[in-house]
Amino acid sequence: MRKWVIAGVVLLSLGALGALALMNLNSLINRNRDYLLNQAQQALGRKVSVEEIEVTLWKGIGLRLKNFALSDDPHFHSGDFIRAGDLQVNVKFLPLLRKELQIKRLILHDPVIEIVRDKEGKFNFSGIGKREKEIDDKKEKAPAKNSRDSGEEKGALFPSISLVDISRGEVHYLDRKAEIDLRIKAVDFRVKELGFDKPFSVDLAAALFSEKQNVKLQGNVGPIRPGGDFADAPLEVTISVDPLDLGRLHGVMPGVDRSFKRDFRLTGLLRVKDLQVKGTLKRAVLKETTLNLGNSRIRLAAQINRFSPLTFSYQLSTPEVKPAHFQASLPDERKADVIKNLSSEGSLTAKDGKLTFQGKVTSSQGTLYRIGYKDLIATILSEDKTTSIRNFRVTALNGSLQAEGEYSSSSSVPRFSFTSKVQGLDLKELYRALDPKASRDIQGRINANLKISGSGKEWKEIKPTLRGQGQAEVLEGALLNFNLAEGVSSSVTGIPGLTSWISPQVRQKYPATFEAKDTVFNELTGLFDLEDGRMKVKNFRITAADYTVQGNGWVDFDRRIDFRSTLAFSQRLSTDLGHAAREVKYLFNDQNQFEIPFALTGTLPKVKPKLDSNYLSQLIQRGMVRKGTEELKKRFFGSKESAPPEEPPPADQKKRNKGTREELIRKGLEKLFGR
Repeated sequence: MRKWVIAGVVLLSLGALGALALMNLNSLINRNRDYLLNQAQQALGRKVSVEEIEVTLWKGIGLRLKNFALSDDPHFHSGDFIRAGDLQVNVKFLPLLRKELQIKRLILHDPVIEIVRDKEGKFNFSGIGKREKEIDDKKEKAPAKNSRDSGEEKGALFPSISLVDISRGEVHYLDRKAEIDLRIKAVDFRVKELGFDKPFSVDLAAALFSEKQNVKLQGNVGPIRPGGDFADAPLEVTISVDPLDLGRLHGVMPGVDRSFKRDFRLTGLLRVKDLQVKGTLKRAVLKETTLNLGNSRIRLAAQINRFSPLTFSYQLSTPEVKPAHFQASLPDERKADVIKNLSSEGSLTAKDGKLTFQGKVTSSQGTLYRIGYKDLIATILSEDKTTSIRNFRVTALNGSLQAEGEYSSSSSVPRFSFTSKVQGLDLKELYRALDPKASRDIQGRINANLKISGSGKEWKEIKPTLRGQGQAEVLEGALLNFNLAEGVSSSVTGIPGLTSWISPQVRQKYPATFEAKDTVFNELTGLFDLEDGRMKVKNFRITAADYTVQGNGWVDFDRRIDFRSTLAFSQRLSTDLGHAAREVKYLFNDQNQFEIPFALTGTLPKVKPKLDSNYLSQLIQRGMVRKGTEELKKRFFGSKESAPPEEPPPADQKKRNKGTREELIRKGLEKLFGR
């Protein structure tokens, strides 16, 4: 019993001594409060304010500073750099008795930290610990110190701290140079064994665009070389994100937003598991890891060449990615887009709120804009609101496409230009992809070389600005629901004397020409110039089995057309037509082909060819002169004997004979066509 009494007395004595020591320590601190705060202010180079200081024995002897605030540099921010409801500083006891403050643990509860970067790229925390007057005096009076001396000074200013612990914090990051305004909530940050002679561990968890913590970072940093730059300190950390709402990024990066059209903005959820980063704060390597973007799994490896400005190169690949999972405001017709076996490598730089991207993209197959494709490859350069595409090649629509182009949104009205080479593109499939409900005018395979430029945001703005030129040919195609040869031929039947110039036998012999629903052709070619909302076509030519059409004209985006052309039947068909109606021979050209001039005007598909009567008269005169005056006499004035004598006129009668010939032609035309 006596032993228990003695033990109790000892414990009570020790407790009393501890309480007395604590009271004395509190008294010591309160008596030296102003001195301690002044020391802290001199060490930090910032004003420090607290509501109350008390001693705590929690996890060692320490100081608890209630309602702690550390002022900011007024050049950056007029408020506080750090505000905390509670700051606990555990100190080493013996140095404290010598009025020396050496920190062992630093614990912040519910802090709000303001990090600001000015337009020159300087941070508001860069001046912490610097005393400008002393630095200026040292520059003027003191000799330059070697790296060893600098390391000793830095070690004295920031002694080893076994623990830095921030809980339930909030960080506001304002970057005036890069135009970023970001708030991170629910920040738990812990650093163990913070020092300069060995690595220290870092553990971070935070909520980014979320009410719950969704970003985690764990790893080691250091050691920091004496006299060296903190950014050169080695780091090896692992980062996990689950999930991150990419759509929220745009609200905090207005500068980046202006570099892209709205349709290109990212959305969706990003998940990253165990992304390993190894290097320094200036340069690091991201080991290959898997990102989950929407339902897509992306393999990514990267190398950060610089953190400020952020510059990195990358390699990525994915079996399948759907733009609708991460691209905002996609129209309904693009919701089914899918890119398969995608791979890309390149580099990206983020500087002053602007992104510069350069990379190569390949995809074995997929669907874009309702068009299936294979073997896509392209080189892309995007810089300062201008995107250029080089060496673009793809197999699609049963053909191939090569192109280069540029799109710029640097002004209020976007501008674009491109050149392309098309080989064997299926027009039927192209119509179906552009608008499945639209009526089709033509089918076949097109080869073309195009060069086009324009400006505008919507199609109605773009149409009048389009400029360009090129050449095109359509092979083995057809003009749908329109028989050109029959339409032109029907226009001739309205002429007296040629009302039934195509016999039933000829129609039966050439059904594809006169009876078919469509105009089937072997080749359609032409040169064009695009301007003022219409395409001007030169050297237009259609080659079919039994006729050829040639002409010039124009077509606009409202499907209105205006062409002046001639249709020439083949020699075989012309001969058959000549046997059925002898008058047809007077419309033969130099190749003994029946030739009909016509105009094609109106709005597709409701157009009808109209005979060009003025040009027709010229053709008849040409044909009659070619046949000779004797043929003309025989046809319209009876036999050769009854016809006026035809002798070579004397020289002085040339003028009179010329008038006679013209009169004969005139009378012949009147008799032929009943005029």
